[in-house]
Amino acid sequence: MTDEEICAYTGELRTVFGFCKYVEDKDGLKKFIEGSREHFSNVSETAMDALEELTHSPQLQKIRTPEYQTQEGGYNVCQGIRGMIEDGKQEGRTEGIKIGIEEGRTEGIKIGIAQGEQRKAREVACFLFSTGMPVSRIAQAVGSSAAAVREWLDGAESTEK
Repeated sequence: MTDEEICAYTGELRTVFGFCKYVEDKDGLKKFIEGSREHFSNVSETAMDALEELTHSPQLQKIRTPEYQTQEGGYNVCQGIRGMIEDGKQEGRTEGIKIGIEEGRTEGIKIGIAQGEQRKAREVACFLFSTGMPVSRIAQAVGSSAAAVREWLDGAESTEK
């Protein structure tokens, strides 16, 4: 059905046919609803039944609440969709925060493990050096560069003073 054919209908038939046409095209549905705001600001119970039956859209159930009910007894679908969009944004933010916290925790654990491994390597390097082992062999033993081992040993000597 073309837009011209849909717009030839008045009232709730226009609402139902247009919504059904664009239910899978969110941009098209948004444009259609914005262009037919007066038809979507007070959709009757009967038209809501038809929309739900034809589109099988569970989101329409979320609009059938006292929050979106009009004084005339219908439902303000425009306001309901805006509410669902805001709810979706909030859910996205909440989920993003949750994921960020989990990723931060995971990254923190990785950093903590790396720092612990490095601290242990320093301790082993200092011990091996105290036994007279050459820096090059210590570096091999702890899996680090000779320069890093020398830096650790210099740091250990300055903290002992």
